[in-house]
Amino acid sequence: MRILITGSGTRGDVQPSAALADALVRAGHATTLAVPTGFDDAESTPEVR
Repeated sequence: MRILITGSGTRGDVQPSAALADALVRAGHATTLAVPTGFDDAESTPEVR
């Protein structure tokens, strides 16, 4: 399944979205995380786009 997750606000608002994206990637889904500029390092799994 292809999934798009968006996050906005502060790092505390964006980090749960990044964690969800990581979990979905580990479950085998193609996941894209869209966050504001400056949060490029929010994702920890390289497979998250």
